[in-house]
Amino acid sequence: MCWGTENREAPLRFIRGARAARPGGANAEVKTLDCSANPYLVAGGVIAAGLAGLAENLQLPEPVQIEPSRVAGELGLELLPDSLDAAADTLAGSQVLREALGQPMHDAIVAVRRAEAMSTAGRDEHQLFEFYRWRY
Repeated sequence: MCWGTENREAPLRFIRGARAARPGGANAEVKTLDCSANPYLVAGGVIAAGLAGLAENLQLPEPVQIEPSRVAGELGLELLPDSLDAAADTLAGSQVLREALGQPMHDAIVAVRRAEAMSTAGRDEHQLFEFYRWRY
């Protein structure tokens, strides 16, 4: 959706390496997941998305150096899904991740997220805490 250098609010943040130790180096931090995500699938998904972008010769937009949600409308940024249902819909529509994960794995993840959305619908914050407390 957007990225930034040293921007703690951007979903993808590039952090420059230390001048003395790694003057040309950098780290990338992906911040759009939580503890329910499988780190191996996340890493594979990020790599697949990057490779798809390279294959399509996509260019990065300009970095966002302030909180993205404050300027989303001005910059035409699409906000990340704000519910499990919306996230499942987004994943279901991703051809890149469908190909990277394979149809069976992709469909299984979408189905699990949809079932989780149904299981948590209508619960308040305390009930959600109890629901997730020992799950992850």
